[in-house]
Amino acid sequence: TGWLKKYEAAAASLIDRESALTSLAADIEKKIHIVGSTAIEDKLQDGVPEAISNIRKAGIKLWVLTGDKRETATEIGYSSQVLDPSMNVTDIADGETLEVRARIATEFIRLVKMGKLSHYQEAELQDQTKSALGRICYQIGYVFRSSLRAWRRFYHKYIRGCCGSTNKSQYEKVIKKISQEEAAEEDPLHMCKIVKALAEKVIAEYKEKVITENNESKTIPLSSMDPANNNGVQEVFSRAKSAYRQSLILNPINAALLLEEMSIPDEETSYDSDEDVLELQSTAPGEVATYFDGKKRTLLERLFATDHDVRKGILYKHLTNEKKEEISNRISNAHELGRLCINQTSTVRDIGNVEDQVRALIIEGSALSHFLGDPSYEEMLFAVASCCKSIIACRVSPKQKALIVGLVQNSVSPSPVCLAIGDGANDVGMIQVAHVGIGISGLEGQQAVNSSDFSIAQFRYLEELLLVHGRWDFIRLGKVIHFSFYKNALQQALVILYSSVTLYSGTPIVDIWVTAMFNFLTVFPILVVGIFDRDLERAYTRRNPLVYAPGPRNESFSLRVSIRWAALFFLQGIIIYYFNHGIVGGVGASMSSAFKGLMRNQTFHGDGEGGGIMIYGSALYIALILVLSAKVLFESSSIINGVWPQFTCRKNVGDGFWNRAAYTWYGNIFGSIILTFTFLYIYQYMYSFDIFAKYALVTWHLLNTRALTWIVIIFVPTSALVLDVVLKVFSNMFYPTQIQIHREIQWRERESERDTAGSNPIIVPMAVASV
Repeated sequence: TGWLKKYEAAAASLIDRESALTSLAADIEKKIHIVGSTAIEDKLQDGVPEAISNIRKAGIKLWVLTGDKRETATEIGYSSQVLDPSMNVTDIADGETLEVRARIATEFIRLVKMGKLSHYQEAELQDQTKSALGRICYQIGYVFRSSLRAWRRFYHKYIRGCCGSTNKSQYEKVIKKISQEEAAEEDPLHMCKIVKALAEKVIAEYKEKVITENNESKTIPLSSMDPANNNGVQEVFSRAKSAYRQSLILNPINAALLLEEMSIPDEETSYDSDEDVLELQSTAPGEVATYFDGKKRTLLERLFATDHDVRKGILYKHLTNEKKEEISNRISNAHELGRLCINQTSTVRDIGNVEDQVRALIIEGSALSHFLGDPSYEEMLFAVASCCKSIIACRVSPKQKALIVGLVQNSVSPSPVCLAIGDGANDVGMIQVAHVGIGISGLEGQQAVNSSDFSIAQFRYLEELLLVHGRWDFIRLGKVIHFSFYKNALQQALVILYSSVTLYSGTPIVDIWVTAMFNFLTVFPILVVGIFDRDLERAYTRRNPLVYAPGPRNESFSLRVSIRWAALFFLQGIIIYYFNHGIVGGVGASMSSAFKGLMRNQTFHGDGEGGGIMIYGSALYIALILVLSAKVLFESSSIINGVWPQFTCRKNVGDGFWNRAAYTWYGNIFGSIILTFTFLYIYQYMYSFDIFAKYALVTWHLLNTRALTWIVIIFVPTSALVLDVVLKVFSNMFYPTQIQIHREIQWRERESERDTAGSNPIIVPMAVASV
């Protein structure tokens, strides 16, 4: 009781409270025998390391933002495979403002000189030459943007100022932003120059401070700030070797000598700590020879191919002959060949074992406070982080988490899609700032779930949400959007072509109520594709996370894909219209198209004779519907045939009625083709209403009495679709995408599994070497 009263008095004391509490704790913690202890186990969920590994293989960059202390965050990083023992980890702890900024600035300058941040190098900052066409386009855009900035100044100063909707501070903030845009307009590399100059200034100030405090010489090299370089003798030899290698780099003719030397392991070389040689590399003029020969790219690959690797010329067949010979001497299987087929910008200077070493960044939240809020320091920090494979920010507050997410969104052009995932209330801020927010429902409450776009029970489900369902949905969305524009553009193309023979009078080619039903009659086939289409199976996608890569590269929505759709609707519109016009356009009232006399030898007046605009337009309309229905089948990656019979009377047998349905055929046959004929037959009998009278018995005359209509229905869609088939076969045969190759590999795997007696080994096409 006496000790408790002393403790309460010490806890309420305003003078030297910490020492008083420490003294009281020392008094009571004597002659104590530990009987037992309890603890809360905070461990990773099942499947977290595997999920992170696969997500990283898919090309998604991971940023870990946690409130744990640095040591705990580091251990979690290694256990979850965010960090790897082979990584070069840059650890930024809290400290004085100048010291923390100097450490980031040092890493920034090192990465610039290594070529990791090439757009900050002197050669890039000095070379701003543009072609004649580029200068003309730039001047036109400059006049437009200058006018827009002048209007914004006038609007904020006079219009909003006179109305009292803005104050002086807001006005100054807007004007400052406009001035920064104007400065960046005058010099596109303005911000890069500012950031690099700022980094050099911070390093110089920190060096001066260290010299002042330690009374050392002022000739301290930049590498001395790295504690790893503490052997002066070794550094001398290292600098000599690096200088020799750099002389080879500057002379591409001697690249073979460099390749030969790089093949010999040299543990004593410290390539990225050699300041003078790195400076040479930063200012070296010209380009270094790459592994790939741009002349091996064909014209069709440059203009026709939609796959990134084919278009950029970074497949095995685009390698230089020397590199092919080197690879053939070093490897024997296609898998290793694919791993060596690196990015097109890789040069002989990238072979160094230190430069290629994967980097990681660990930074504390208190250290982040020295960068966040200042655009120049934010760009410097993000430039360093962008060269790291893994970034861990520890001891960060909820506000800092949101600021970091915003930093990533605003520092990359075009802005990347940012996903934030968390399980607690402290993650709500970043979940709301990110483009996509995911909450994990767990023991820390439902705040994150309530603020998120999606909710999952465990972190490992993120892998399937992204790599499987996310990928499927993105590809489906690309097909649905392109088809929606394509079908309406194709319809309007027929209207425009018909207007050329009506003196552009606006005469409709088909009844307006039939036209109004167009989107309804064509929605069900593409709706089935948008819901059920799968190009690769779930298991194959999870085994090969790299198939996710076309999504971030936006291949489904690329300009080349859109141009393909546009060219197709233009050509098919011409084929559909002029073939239809050539068959039925010249048939007048005096001509009959019956098989023998009149169709079915009936004597109704007008049967089998050429009709008016309704007959002409309706035949064209039916042909258009058939083309669109078949086009959906061509774009479908998986046709759902279903199981017949769809239902069974036996209990607990089969997958059930809805899982056995042939949705693809139901959507195309019943939801589009049969629905179109049904609508036309019903609509012709609604002539009792005045607004529908002019379509009276048109369908009967069109389909039941005119043989030429059936020639149009069969011949015109077939002719239009042959063009699409030829283009697709040509593309898949000679310029396949990586996804097309994976689909062929998946098919061969299925065939090999079905062969119980044993099958031949799967032959992987050479184009897969770039996957």
